Amino acid sequence: MTQGILPFKYEEEKRGVGLTALGGLPLYLDLIHAMGLRDSIEKHMKIGANKKQGFTDS
Repeated sequence: MTQGILPFKYEEEKRGVGLTALGGLPLYLDLIHAMGLRDSIEKHMKIGANKKQGFTDS
């Protein structure tokens, strides 16, 4: 199976149990990471810019 760029490896299970509800999530995480979506969100959205209200990141 082709490996992505995230720090984990996919393993194919030989049992015929089927997929879990989160079985396809790693593929989307690979896509988000490859697209640089997190960096884009941090650049264009001012999340946490107003430290007067809500929780801080620290």
